[in-house]
Amino acid sequence: MPAPVQAEKSTAPQGDLSAKPTRKEFNYDDGVYVGEAIGNRPHGYGTRFYTNGRKYEGNWNLGNMHGSGTF
Repeated sequence: MPAPVQAEKSTAPQGDLSAKPTRKEFNYDDGVYVGEAIGNRPHGYGTRFYTNGRKYEGNWNLGNMHGSGTF
């Protein structure tokens, strides 16, 4: 039986989760995120543009794609 895999924990600050998300832009090595965020994490509705031309537009929860969205 394979050993369980543990998800990586983000080291980015979580921010005040009781705060209302604000509009922000984050630059990454492989693209950019534009949309709502709490602290330094995408949270709410936003779009992640990748350097290879792909994009994800939809909901985010503490930096992870969450709920409905389109790739």
